Amino acid sequence: MQLQNFSLEKSKAGFTKKGIFKFLAIIIILIGFTSITLTVRCQHIDNRIFATIASVNVNIPDETVVGKINGSSWRFGRKRTDLYLGAPNNLDHKIINAFDNSDIISFNEMQNYEDISPAIKPKLILQANIMSIDFDLHGKRLKDLAGPCNIVCQWQIFTVDDPKHAKKSIVQQTHIERKKGDDDLIFNDLITASSRQLLTNDTLLIAMNSYLANYLNGLSTPVTEISNCKTISQNDSRSLLKQAMNGVVTIIGSNDFGSGTIVSQDGYIITNYHVTAGEKKLKIKTHSGEILQASLIKSNIDYDIALLKVDGKLFTCLPLATGYVPEAGDNIFALGTPLDQQFGQSVSKGIVSGNRKINGISFIQTDVSLNNGNSGGPLVNENGEVVGIVTMKMAGSGIEGLGFCIAIDEVIKALHLTKSSGN
Repeated sequence: MQLQNFSLEKSKAGFTKKGIFKFLAIIIILIGFTSITLTVRCQHIDNRIFATIASVNVNIPDETVVGKINGSSWRFGRKRTDLYLGAPNNLDHKIINAFDNSDIISFNEMQNYEDISPAIKPKLILQANIMSIDFDLHGKRLKDLAGPCNIVCQWQIFTVDDPKHAKKSIVQQTHIERKKGDDDLIFNDLITASSRQLLTNDTLLIAMNSYLANYLNGLSTPVTEISNCKTISQNDSRSLLKQAMNGVVTIIGSNDFGSGTIVSQDGYIITNYHVTAGEKKLKIKTHSGEILQASLIKSNIDYDIALLKVDGKLFTCLPLATGYVPEAGDNIFALGTPLDQQFGQSVSKGIVSGNRKINGISFIQTDVSLNNGNSGGPLVNENGEVVGIVTMKMAGSGIEGLGFCIAIDEVIKALHLTKSSGN
C-alpha cells in the first residue's frame, strides 16, 4: 500500500472535500487494513479539537423584514432576497473555512468516516442557528452593496452519542461593515464573521474540551482481568528484543492483516479496532509460525482499540509500562509485521518525538519507521515494556517520520483492564 499525496477529489476510500482546504494536505493513514483515510491541513494537531460542523439552521420566518437596500425593505423567503442572501445549505463550508488555523479541526456532515481511524473521528458536533439578520445597504449590484450588517447566531455543542440535545448554547451578536467591491453573498459574510468571533470566545474551547473529556471518560466496557507478564531480563538490547518478538503476533483477517500484542500469559491480545472491524473470523500467527483462532472479547471504537483472546497458557507476553511518561529523545522500538506477511515480524528503532493530545486522546509521537501492517503492534522501550500501540502516521510531500501510538495508559483505560489479584 503506497503512500501518496491526497488530491482533494474523491479517493478510492470515498473521501470528498473538494475546495475546502487551501493548504498543503497531509494524510493520516491507518497503518493496518485500510488505505488513505483522512486529509487535514498541514498544521500542528496537538491539543486541537476535531468537530463536525452540522448544517446551518435559519430560524427566520418567511416574510420577516431582514434589512433594507437603498431604503427599500427586503423580506426573508422572497426570490429577490435569496439572490442577495444566498442559500443556507452551503454555509457549513464557510464555517469550516473560517476555522482554518484555529484550535478546531472541522469537517462537514457529508464526510465519509468509514475508513477513518475512530480515534480521530470527531466526537463533537457544532451547529449554528441563525436567529436574525439585519442590514442597511446601498448600491446597484451585489458587489456594489455597502453598509452595516448584523447577525444574531446561536451556536450549539452536541456529542455524537446525543445529537439532538445540546450540551451548551452560546448566543452572540456580530456586526460587520460591508465594503463596496465585496461580491460574496450576505449570508456568507455574516456567518464567516460570526464564526471568527466565536473563536475568540474562551467559553467555546473550555466547553468543547470539557464535553470531549466527559464523552471519552463515559465510555465503559466490562472489567477484564489480565495476568502479569514477567519483566524481560536480558543483558543486551538485541537479546531483549529477540525475546520480546515472541510476544508479538500477526493478526490475519479475510483480506488483509495487522499486528497484535500479547499482554497476558493466558492469551489476551491488544490490537487496533480497525484491524478487526468487519471481520467475522480472525486468526493469529505467532512468532514461531503457529496459527491459532482468535475471539474478539471487546473493543472501544472511539479509541480504536480492541482486545482479542486465544486459547492456551504460558504464552510469552509483554509487560505494560503503566505510568510511563516518555520523554523526547527516549529510544523506542516498533515490533510488528510491516507491508507483507512474507516479510514476517520485524523491529524498527526510533526515538520519542513528543507527547501529543489528539482529539482528547494521548498519543506518543515517534520517528520510528511504521508501515502498513504495523497497526496494533507494540511500541516498546529499552526494557521491553509496551509504552504504546501503533495506530496511525502522517504522510505527504516533504513529511516523514510522523508516527502516532496510543499511550498504554489510555489503552488500559479504554479497555478497562486490571491485573488479576494474586499475580
